[in-house]
Amino acid sequence: MLFARRSDWNARKPDNGHEPVKTNKGVKVHYTGTRYEPWLEQHALCAMRVRNIQDEHMDGKGDADIDYNLLVCRHGVVFEGRGAYAQNAANGNKELNRAHYAVCALTGSGGYTDVPKKMITGIQDAIAYLRRHGSGWEIAGHRDGYPTQCPGDLLYGHVLNGSLDPGVLWDGGNHIVTDGETLGKISVKYNVPKDYIIMANPDELDSSGKVKAGMKLWIPARGVPLKGADPTPDDDATEFQPFPGAKWFHDEPNSPIITAMGERLVAEGCGHYTKGPGPQWSDADRESYAAWQRKLGFAGAKADGWPGETSWEQLRVPYVGQTPGDFEEFPGKEWFHTEPKSRIITAMGKRLVAEGCGHYTKGPGPQWTEADRASYAAWQRKLGFNGAAADGWPGEYSWDRLQVPEDDD
Repeated sequence: MLFARRSDWNARKPDNGHEPVKTNKGVKVHYTGTRYEPWLEQHALCAMRVRNIQDEHMDGKGDADIDYNLLVCRHGVVFEGRGAYAQNAANGNKELNRAHYAVCALTGSGGYTDVPKKMITGIQDAIAYLRRHGSGWEIAGHRDGYPTQCPGDLLYGHVLNGSLDPGVLWDGGNHIVTDGETLGKISVKYNVPKDYIIMANPDELDSSGKVKAGMKLWIPARGVPLKGADPTPDDDATEFQPFPGAKWFHDEPNSPIITAMGERLVAEGCGHYTKGPGPQWSDADRESYAAWQRKLGFAGAKADGWPGETSWEQLRVPYVGQTPGDFEEFPGKEWFHTEPKSRIITAMGKRLVAEGCGHYTKGPGPQWTEADRASYAAWQRKLGFNGAAADGWPGEYSWDRLQVPEDDD
């Protein structure tokens, strides 16, 4: 399994004095219960999101620690929350918290609501890990035994159909490849994902996973951290947000860049937010950034809370897929109702197709049509909207997240 220990995601020290949970009935599955923004897909932001959840639980709710035993991101990495043998604070009450461990999938009630394959593998790994640490065999949803929508209908469907069960657990060992064997067959035999076997044998296997007779492979155990596998991206592999320019901040922008900046400020211990961080630049952002500037040793006018290039580069804000000025600004709701003919509509249609939301029999083209509206409605539903909020007429929030290129021909 890909396992991020508390030290890997820079967890705060807990204040948990509960009696250890040596055995229990099994695992309850959770989701975040809030919008999970699409720009958070970059794995460099997953640890940041886990830290943010811990802050919400400890500062917002007054809990002793992050509420969950383990958390799983879209990339299949299992984050250590309270960990094994600990009483969680997520299932509803003390009896429920001691009866089952709590595993939270980082998928939401809006935005990203899907459950990708790597996340399913990660949840299986988390359950396998907990079974190796006293957990029983039950796999249930948070809503089982407690009145809540958690973990959402999509994730709960996986609870019901059994796809989250890791199955029989192999404890690790060597395997000699025989004639006719493939990595796929070996994977099925030991119930261990092919990717994990490749990671465990870097000198024998490349990314193609091609094996040959006589090859000696180490087959790792499910629910055991893979040795040498780094679950968190290193700085060299992470793309950072370029400095948007000092003037941009004075315009009080609304952008995912501001949210990512705020998350980094919180992670650096400089957050002065009563809620958020969020996409709208605010006095709380400026106050937090001033704290960061002071942490770097600036003072006076150089620590006024307005970002400068030097302090921004040292903050290392992960790239969120957007640079100011790269994308078409929202033309306004009424503009679309005039059924415009514009290169902007062509660029919009191409982005909708790229997002898997295209409902075109030909095109897309520059003339606004019902096909554009049907495609845009699919995009709104992909973001988690429904009903009148997914009527196919663009709004500013959904437009900003579609990121229509400004110079599309």
